[in-house]
Amino acid sequence: MSKALILTEIGAKRDPATLKIFSGNMERLLKAQVHGIRVIGSATLALCQVASGAADAYYQFGLHCWDIAAAAVIIREAGGNVIDTSGGPLDLMSRRIVAAGTVEMAHYIAREIQTITYERDDHNAN
Repeated sequence: MSKALILTEIGAKRDPATLKIFSGNMERLLKAQVHGIRVIGSATLALCQVASGAADAYYQFGLHCWDIAAAAVIIREAGGNVIDTSGGPLDLMSRRIVAAGTVEMAHYIAREIQTITYERDDHNAN
């Protein structure tokens, strides 16, 4: 963990409770002595950095299935791991992701972070 570069994004929700969870997640990872956490402003670029090995991991809440689907395939084909923030298999409709270069890193992050809830992409508004 001491050499890990982890990427994330703030997300669309900016209410005080969500921002508290967001900053708490960063604090927990920093206390684990990760090398650094970066917010680079683009989920697509962050996921590509994980696939290329330029970053060790990425976690995010609020992405849509179209933001995740292709990146998950690319990361897996590059030898990385993509899971749900609960630690279970990736659920494209859940709007949350942990992507990492290793299974161990992905599960470590999933254990450390608290979930920020968004409405599922397959929610029927009717």
